[in-house]
Amino acid sequence: MESGLATWLLSSKRHALGTLASLVDTSERISFRKDLFSMQWRIALSYVSGYFISYVFTPVVFRYHGPSAAAKVE
Repeated sequence: MESGLATWLLSSKRHALGTLASLVDTSERISFRKDLFSMQWRIALSYVSGYFISYVFTPVVFRYHGPSAAAKVE
């Protein structure tokens, strides 16, 4: 079904797609290191921090309050 949509779009809207493609400014190049990597490491740091905050809490509660309290934390 998806390939049928792509075929229809390419065959019936070729002029509109060509107009859209001509409007794209290609003079500015995307710097992957500057533009994308700077955001990706922040996302990775946020994910790792969230993982440790949520999954390290249960063993700490288990150590200081016992298994019944740790079971309630999860």
